[in-house]
Amino acid sequence: MKTTRILMVAATLLLASCAFAKAKTEPLDVDVVGRTLPELVRGSDLVVVGSVLGEAGTVNFARDPNDITRPHPTTESIAQLYRVRVDEAIKGGPKGEITVAVSRWSGTVGQAGRVDWPQFIPYEVGQRYALFLRLVPQPVGQYFVVAEPGRFKVGPQVVVQSPWRHASEVFPARDLGSFMGELHSAAEGRP
Repeated sequence: MKTTRILMVAATLLLASCAFAKAKTEPLDVDVVGRTLPELVRGSDLVVVGSVLGEAGTVNFARDPNDITRPHPTTESIAQLYRVRVDEAIKGGPKGEITVAVSRWSGTVGQAGRVDWPQFIPYEVGQRYALFLRLVPQPVGQYFVVAEPGRFKVGPQVVVQSPWRHASEVFPARDLGSFMGELHSAAEGRP
C-alpha cells in the first residue's frame, strides 16, 4: 500500500513536470481538488496554519521510475523549499517546523534552458498561511500542495492565494473567525 502510494505520487509529479513543457506555447490551468473547505480537508494529508520562516533551498522532485529514491536520469522538476512553523495543526499531527515545496520550473538534464512554471507564487517570509498539503516522501519528505487551491493568506481577513483563476470567486475573502470555524468543523467531519 505504501509503495503503491509512493509510486502514485511520483507518477503524478513526473506527469506534472512533463506538462510544464507546454508553458511556452499555451497557458496552463491547474488541478482543482476542492471547491469547499471540507473538500480541501478531505483531499489533504495535513492541514495547518503556519508562519513562513524562510526559504530552504531547492529540490529535484523528478524521480527515476525504476528507483524512486534516485533522481530521474533525464528530467528535472525543481521545487522551491520553504521552512514553515506550524502554529496550529488542524488535520495531521506535525508540530514545530515542516518543509513545504512549491514547483518552480522543469527541464531536461544536460540541456540548456528550462521552463519556468508560470503559476509559481512565492511564499512571503513572515506571512501566516492556512495550508492544505500532502506528504511527498521522496526525495526527503517534504509537504507539497499537489492540487489547488492549497494556500490561504491568514490575517484579519483570510484570502485565497492560488494560480487557479477562479479561486477568489469560489473562495472569497472572509474574516478569520468564520474561516477557522468552518475549517475546524470540516476537520472534525461536522457540517
